[in-house]
Amino acid sequence: MQLENVNVKYRERARMGSQGVTALSEVSIAVSKGEKVGVIGSNGAGKSTLLRVMAGVVKPDAGTCNDEGMSVSLLSLSAGFDPELSGARNIVMHGMLVGLSRSQAIARVPEVTAMTGLGEAIHRRVSTYSSGMRARLCFWTAIRMQPDLMLIDEVLSVGDQEFRAQSRAAIFDLMEGEGTVVVASHNLSFVSRLCDRVIWIDKGRVRDDGPAELVIESYKLALSSAQVEETREPPRDPEQRRVLFVCGAARSGTTALARLLNTHPDIVVGIERFKYRLLGAQDEIDYASLFTRERFFSYEPGDTNIDFNNTYVNDFQRMRPKFDSAMYVGDKIPGLYKRFRFLGETFPHCKVIFIVRDPMLVAASWESRAADADDGWPEHRGYVQAVEEWNRSLAYALKGRRILRQDLICVSYERTFDSRRHAVLRELGKTLELDNPWNRNSKHFLWKASDRARRSRVVSEEVREYVERHADYEKYLKLIANCL
Repeated sequence: MQLENVNVKYRERARMGSQGVTALSEVSIAVSKGEKVGVIGSNGAGKSTLLRVMAGVVKPDAGTCNDEGMSVSLLSLSAGFDPELSGARNIVMHGMLVGLSRSQAIARVPEVTAMTGLGEAIHRRVSTYSSGMRARLCFWTAIRMQPDLMLIDEVLSVGDQEFRAQSRAAIFDLMEGEGTVVVASHNLSFVSRLCDRVIWIDKGRVRDDGPAELVIESYKLALSSAQVEETREPPRDPEQRRVLFVCGAARSGTTALARLLNTHPDIVVGIERFKYRLLGAQDEIDYASLFTRERFFSYEPGDTNIDFNNTYVNDFQRMRPKFDSAMYVGDKIPGLYKRFRFLGETFPHCKVIFIVRDPMLVAASWESRAADADDGWPEHRGYVQAVEEWNRSLAYALKGRRILRQDLICVSYERTFDSRRHAVLRELGKTLELDNPWNRNSKHFLWKASDRARRSRVVSEEVREYVERHADYEKYLKLIANCL
């Protein structure tokens, strides 16, 4: 199922000349076979309209919806049943609408009747049903279809206790099966438990689309952002604030480390926020102003090549409430190790964290990305270039110790995200002299990152042999000996 640039506008019939209400705007999503996708958002955000477009009930005003030949069933307690027809005739009509023959649709009536418990009432008009009876009819008619794609629109909180228990069990079975399911719900714990991916709809647009835990976390943060802003701590004395940088060879875990640091209430680290400003010496720049609130959250040409509005917008939402009171404000730029002397002279008493990772994994990551035509990683930057940069970064790190001394903190990726993660976290807190302890978010993030780190990347024999011959393991051992 694929939607591209879908727009839906509802007309307001009661108001002459009204421009209507935009329900969906420029929505583009794709759902693959077997996916379990949650759709979240506030009331009126466009969740139900999105599902109705996918089901073919609503035709987009613009854009396309391609079901790719899939059979689709929409489970919604507010759509699709004719109140003037009997329950039985609605079951038949629903079956024929989703592709069954008339005889196949009629054959479903006894099974659905038994599931609903409606008995002889199945032959009465639906308009005579109570809300509970209608809920049972809609639910069991749709849920027993077993289509290629099941669309579920908020049905967990209706009906009596018995029906809620039965419907919840049926949906849990469906979500744990092999079918493709898209479910719109306000029940975030349900979505988090059963969906691998979540789409956040906000004012008719896709606000976020990605792993369930991350999107739900961002959604919760947005809901509480107004309250957080009101209770924000007073600004820290500028003389107490320090600048913090994170660097290392590309694909060494700099982003993971920056995100870990950002779980601490005293740290705000941008993600390649001032990449070009700091990698090139430009004397006319007021470097001290980069880490003020006005400049840090203002994206100007020449700062970076990163599209924060699409890639890291949620990270920066988390930074805003704690920015003024943070002890450290800085940036993560992998190649910044080339400018240790510049950092020491321009930002007195700054802290620089250099992360080093096993060269086999760095080289394998470069090679994997270079081989992926859709990745955007330069094709020529394979494992050979990875080893060259890795060697160069270690040489700079060893020199950096003489330049920055105790202000350069070296950490091992493997220790931080695997074997010694809790000890590293404690030592990092002591070294940075943080006011507050690491919190539950820090430990939860570290657990998830450590789980991903344990899923070892496949290293080809060609890459392995090259790394073993050309990686500077002597410098690696010298650096690792003094790493956290």
